Amino acid sequence: METLRTNRHRPRPTLDRRIASAKLPGAQGEPRLSGPPADRSQNRREEILRKRLVNLASGDYVIVDTGPSFSLLNLNALMFATEAWLPVSMDYLSLTGVTQFFDTIKMVEEELGHRLPVRYVIPTFFDGRTRKSSAVLESLKESFGDAVTPPAHRPPSRRGT
Repeated sequence: METLRTNRHRPRPTLDRRIASAKLPGAQGEPRLSGPPADRSQNRREEILRKRLVNLASGDYVIVDTGPSFSLLNLNALMFATEAWLPVSMDYLSLTGVTQFFDTIKMVEEELGHRLPVRYVIPTFFDGRTRKSSAVLESLKESFGDAVTPPAHRPPSRRGT
């Protein structure tokens, strides 16, 4: 079975990248945070990734990039993490996702006892030519202050090519 150990890539001598496959056993499915587990094999499923990545924790940084959905794999990533970096696209719908993310962080802290500070809120796809990008950026700064990094700018579009 393919694991994180065998799916390794070193793009540079100082960068070690491991790509998880869809076959990461036990780290998929819907999270269950209330009520008794369905059976003993599902007990503490939110810690499977932490156990598999324990040997990587000695690195300067371990970045676990996940999609925005609330899944068992994402819950595993949050339980492994010591801090969160939150990329936010510069559109209004993304602000709803930010609220959902912070609700998830609160639930992880309250239900699972894992403190997870949000170190950076990273504005992405910023287009200074639009009011929408500027308004969303200001909203983030009002809510998160110094945690908001300078925005990652949207590359110019190549219309007509």
